[in-house]
Amino acid sequence: MRCVLVAAAARHLRHPHSARVLSISPERLVISRGQFRKKLSAPWEDIASIEIHEREALIYTRDGGRRRLDLSDLENRSDVVAAMRDAQARLHAASS
Repeated sequence: MRCVLVAAAARHLRHPHSARVLSISPERLVISRGQFRKKLSAPWEDIASIEIHEREALIYTRDGGRRRLDLSDLENRSDVVAAMRDAQARLHAASS
């Protein structure tokens, strides 16, 4: 399992309830965006695609849902992008 704390700008450190976490396990992909926001928790079979762009990553679910992960303000952007690329590869391998 790979779990990455999505370390954003310092304002999030002052407000830990707004921390974002990306968790990739053999069973599912989870993106938690803080205590008061809805999180994405989807088993791999429910994920349709993952797109990684310069400033954002997009996760599309088979039921038409979409979750956007803002990459532009992350202090550990390279760790998050690497984790998302692993997730993207896992998804492609499962669909092949």
